[in-house]
Order: sequence, then C-alpha cells, then structure tokens
Amino acid sequence: MQIVISTINLPEVMAAVTGVISPSKITELPKIDETSEGEPIKWGTSNTLPTDYRNLIESNPVLSTGIKYLARTFTNQGITYGQWDDKTKDLVKSFNPELRSWLRSFNSNRLMMDFAFEYFSFGQAFIRVILSSDGKKIARMFCEQSMYVRYQAPADGKPVSYVLIHGDWSKTPSVEDCVRLPLLDPYKTLAEQFAAKPQAKEWIYPITDQSSGYEFYMVPSWYTASKSGWLNVANSIPKIKQSEIKNMAAVRKHIEIHNEYWATAIPDFAGMEPADQQKAIEKKLAEITDLLSGEANAGKSLITSKGRDSFGGDVSLTIKELSQKIAEGGMTDDSSEANDHILFALGLDGSLIGKTPGKSVGAGSGSDKRVAQNNLVSGMYSDQQTFVTLIEEAAAFNGFTEVFWIENAIIQTLNNVTPSQRNAVN
Repeated sequence: MQIVISTINLPEVMAAVTGVISPSKITELPKIDETSEGEPIKWGTSNTLPTDYRNLIESNPVLSTGIKYLARTFTNQGITYGQWDDKTKDLVKSFNPELRSWLRSFNSNRLMMDFAFEYFSFGQAFIRVILSSDGKKIARMFCEQSMYVRYQAPADGKPVSYVLIHGDWSKTPSVEDCVRLPLLDPYKTLAEQFAAKPQAKEWIYPITDQSSGYEFYMVPSWYTASKSGWLNVANSIPKIKQSEIKNMAAVRKHIEIHNEYWATAIPDFAGMEPADQQKAIEKKLAEITDLLSGEANAGKSLITSKGRDSFGGDVSLTIKELSQKIAEGGMTDDSSEANDHILFALGLDGSLIGKTPGKSVGAGSGSDKRVAQNNLVSGMYSDQQTFVTLIEEAAAFNGFTEVFWIENAIIQTLNNVTPSQRNAVN
C-alpha cells in the first residue's frame, strides 16, 4: 500500500518575492514492506513527518494558538462521573472517594489536556495503559508524545499489533533500541485483550481522527491549509514586512555633492595630487557621515561652504531626507485572507481567539462569540466521547460502575442566569 501526499507548493508569486522554500518535503506516507518483519512503519517518507507537523505549527501564531484553543475547549471543565437518574431522565453527579482517588493517581484532567493537544496537532494520540503487577487493575495512564510512536510492521498479512517508541526517529534506531508495546484495539474490550496477553503489563491505546484511506497515521485537519499553500502565504508576509523595514532603515539620507564643491570645502584642494585629493574627499565624507549618524549627534548642525561655478550655478552640498513610510495597509488583505483559510482548516471561528492579524475589523460582537463558542463546544462531543470511552472502560475494568462525561460550559446571557448562579463555583 502506498499513500501519496503532494509536495507543499508556495504560490509562484510569493516564491518570486521572498524565495521561501516549503518547510516540508512530504512525498508519501507509509509504504509497508511485508517482508521486513518487525520494522517500524514510516510516518512520512523520512519517518519524521510528525516533526514537520510540529515545525509548521510553531511557524504560525494563528495555527499554534488555534490548536491550543481547541485543546482547551475539548477539556472544558474537566471529566466527571455519576449515575443515570430515571426520575430526572438525566445524568447526575455522584461522589466516590475510591474512584476519585484512582482518577487523581494519574491526573486524569492533565491526561485529557495532553491527549487533546496531541489529537488536534497530529490527528491522533497514543495513551499508555499500565496495569498493576498482578494484571487485575489499571494502575495509571498517560499520553505518549505522538512524534515518538511508530507502528511496527506485521508479518504474513497479520494485523498490526505492536508499536515502537523512540525519542529521535531521525537517527534511524533499530527495533532493539525502541520500547515495544502491544497495541490495544478500540473495537474490542480491554478485558478480553488483557486476558489474551496476560504477561503484558503496559499497552498503547490509539485514538485517531477520521482520515479515510489512511490505514495507520492520520492527517490532521489543519494540514489542508499547508498543503493548499495558504500557510506558506501567511508565513511569507511577515518576511516581506521585515525586509521592507530593514531596507527602509538602511538608507535614511541622500547627500548630493557638486563636483566643484571639494575645492571650496578642502583647503589647497586644487594643488593636491589626485591620490591626495581622493584621501581628502574620503576623510570629509567620513566626517559628514559621522555627524549625521548616531544618537549622540542628534540635533547637531552641519555647516558647509557655498560658491558658484563658472556658469553661475551653485557649488554646494545638499542633504535630502528619504521617505521612511511603508505603504499603508500593504498586504493586510492578503494576511487576513491567509489567516481565514488557516482558521477554516482548524474549524475555528477567529473571533474566539481575539482579533486576528490582518485587515479584520474587530473581533465580533458578544453574541457572535457566544454562538461561536457554543457551536464549537457542541461540535466537540463526538471527539470527547472517544476519550471518555477509554476512561469509562478503564474504570469499569477496575470495578467501578459510574458513567463518565466531560462537563461542558455553555455561555448564556446574564438575563438567563440568576445572581446566585453567577457566583456559583462548580
């Protein structure tokens, strides 16, 4: 099987101006060689695609901030538990000291935040599940860094059943250099899988986003902004701005000097040898440049002599100030358009993270933000359930019967919230 992703191309017009080269040269996703039993299945051509993803995220403030906002919204007010109430036909919170202690033992809310960041950054996350020494309880869980995890190629057409973990895949480590853990299947119960390999005490539970056609490593949704070129456009604009500012500041004054000026400014200039004349001119130019430069010379005056040539024209030195103004609003439309495409790829309303850079006018009204946030929270439900399912099944394996869910805050107007509720602490 070979899955191909086209190379990220910067639009020719931007490349011509900036010379920017795409930060990632991705040409294919994993090609499995069934004859190489035990080899890691490459994540990208060079097996470092997650590093390319991370570098792209770090290159753009809208993308990095957007991913963090999605992760925080996913986590919301944290995971909670309770029981179904037949009278109210709703879930009701309960308190179980033993269950609370178990959740706190592996910091379940931090696990959820780590999971959410990995999930929205890489399109998948890998939870390590650690059993007690006797294998009868789940002792703790934590989220691996996705960029360290690779599936291990199966043999003889068998399904993938192990993952390999290593801190630096750019060094092409051998299988012996990696941590090798059995893989849990989300479509099967934990109990039956633990029973099938009673000797295994540590496992990896994968949670992936949807990406049809990719058997192993998913593609994060935001990557479409990079593949289409909009991320590169957004990143090119500040480089162009920096170049404008640098070039603007490099030359601040233009000095025009008449050919015959030196005879009036330098004593005995006419009687000097040509080489001496050149040295005298260079010395005088250095004096003028030093006087016009630096903070210490601010406000000083330059006094020059003035005469007339044989035709009656002025023989003098003229200093002209160069304009330092950058074109007003230059490329703001392009910046705003590129940012909109990045936000669209994230599925995020830009008003939620404040006024986005570019020619945007404000960050939306209060009602716009309220509706956008509530829509985002509602849309998170299916993603949240993939994580909740693991927590609930792990708790059930440990003998707990509670139902789990993530408590989501819904924003309302003040007239719909009583004064006592406004001060309530959940």
